[in-house]
Amino acid sequence: MDPDDLERVEARDAQRIYAKYYRAAPLYRYDALFSHNHLNLQSLPLPPLEQTMVHYLASVEPLATADAYLEHEKDVKAFLHGEGARLQEMLASDFGSPSVAFPYSYVEKLWLDQYLELRCPTVVNVSPFYKLQDDIGPHPYDQIKRAAHFTHSCLRWTRKVVAGQLDAESSPPLDMSGFYRMFSTARLPRTGCDVVKTYPGSTNVVVLSNGHAYSVEVLTPDGNIVSLESLETAFQAILTESSGTPGPGVGAFTTADRDVWASVRLMLERNARNKACLNAIDRAILVVALDPFPQRPRDRQVGCENLLHGNPKDRWYDKHVLVVDGAGGLGMVYDHSTTDGHHWQRMVNETMSDMLGSRSGFSPLPALPVTSAPPAVARLSFELAGAASEALLRAFEENAKLCEKVDLDAYIFFDFGKHEIKRWGMSPDAVVQLAMKYAYHLLLGGMPATYETALTRRFFHGRTETIRSTTRESAAWVAAMVAGEPPRRCLALLAEAVRAHGEVCARSSAGGG
Repeated sequence: MDPDDLERVEARDAQRIYAKYYRAAPLYRYDALFSHNHLNLQSLPLPPLEQTMVHYLASVEPLATADAYLEHEKDVKAFLHGEGARLQEMLASDFGSPSVAFPYSYVEKLWLDQYLELRCPTVVNVSPFYKLQDDIGPHPYDQIKRAAHFTHSCLRWTRKVVAGQLDAESSPPLDMSGFYRMFSTARLPRTGCDVVKTYPGSTNVVVLSNGHAYSVEVLTPDGNIVSLESLETAFQAILTESSGTPGPGVGAFTTADRDVWASVRLMLERNARNKACLNAIDRAILVVALDPFPQRPRDRQVGCENLLHGNPKDRWYDKHVLVVDGAGGLGMVYDHSTTDGHHWQRMVNETMSDMLGSRSGFSPLPALPVTSAPPAVARLSFELAGAASEALLRAFEENAKLCEKVDLDAYIFFDFGKHEIKRWGMSPDAVVQLAMKYAYHLLLGGMPATYETALTRRFFHGRTETIRSTTRESAAWVAAMVAGEPPRRCLALLAEAVRAHGEVCARSSAGGG
């Protein structure tokens, strides 16, 4: 059977199994969640080139001297009537009109290619993390209980998606196609350009501990879920067994240059056992990393460094990874190629709410039938020949060099927060962006070219757009602050800068470029 056809069959079968646990009819077909516009959203519009250039020049003005800006204006005019016009025509003709886009928007293929054609290591570069809240819920410092509880709730959230019961997020609704690839999905290394594969029928999670890998069957063929107690027992057994001699840590391969990893993977797959191990990891609903460190609770700095680039032997950067450290700290490390922060936030919100017994703002997760039978656990033992062992050693070495170049400071500002800013009648996001520009000027002089993300999920397959948040209004406020102008004057300029920031955000979210 064709792989795409097999994927659709697996998705339909999975929905049939889990839809029966809901009284309401499915809101969508799970096998078509990615491809079918069940919310009847508009396509992402292709902005007129002239409009794009007007906004572009506005973003350049506060960054350039007067003479440099005039020269830039000349370049933009030449671009508008030359290469720019040809490129705009190519976008419109190659990727379809705003109403009939290919495959789903004019920018989607280019967007995905920028991730999948990236040849540098994904770690640090395109593997963002969430550090989840510590010291909440039962057993806040118990690594195994926290890992099992989060995994169990997360599994139930994935079944909600599979059953076709993931409720829309707002009114008007936001695109939900990205949730199809939020789990049971892997980025597979290929020379030149990676590919993404989803396995709707997957029933296992993979646990990484001390360089060893294990596959744990957490769902039965008829839709039962392993009990929380059985999951805890399985995780504890894995932690105990793996605590002796360290394993090879094949996850470090996923930190390598993508072409290097693609070549090594082909070499590994020539061995039948290695191919089966890789398939088990690719298919996993989720990867769970049980880290031995840090042992100190509430060490925010160490925890964040560990999530950004720590412990490569117990990571798999081609998938989403739940990291649970020795102090019970939770974090998620994500593959950014097909999903974004708003997808991750939804999953974490519903999972953590279920874990803590609190309200998520969405419909509750399904009460699935539980099997008390111990889950099947299989150790994934790779056979590494000389060339593969040498490649793994180089992966560790190159990752260490990369990590040495990274500075991270996990800092929390306590003086005031979003609630106080809202009482000022201002946007917390805008105020924080302005504060960063002011700090940059005090440290380095001048205005920075800053990037911020806007959601474009009001459109089918919408993901994000760039907010170019440095405006002439923000530059005026920073200049007044640096010059020590009167507070009343600075406050008036702050209000103008916040207003301008809001306009840029709204335009970006509307697909205005």
